[in-house]
Amino acid sequence: ARPSRGVSVVHLSATNPRVLFFDPNDTFCNAERCSMILNGLPLLRDEYGHISEYGSLEIGKRFEAWAKKNVPEILE
Repeated sequence: ARPSRGVSVVHLSATNPRVLFFDPNDTFCNAERCSMILNGLPLLRDEYGHISEYGSLEIGKRFEAWAKKNVPEILE
């Protein structure tokens, strides 16, 4: 199951509707499960949860797509 967002994010969203959040967990989780492997490659590089180079690239792609939709001016 996908991890839930923290109470603070829920509270901030409810009290500040103009505040936007990018959720990098979408890289690791879908509606059914979470995995630290994507397309056969590791998203983490060690047991401490540091993101691998591949994981960083994948999160970056997802952030760029999110930003284009939500705040395109930051990409100019």
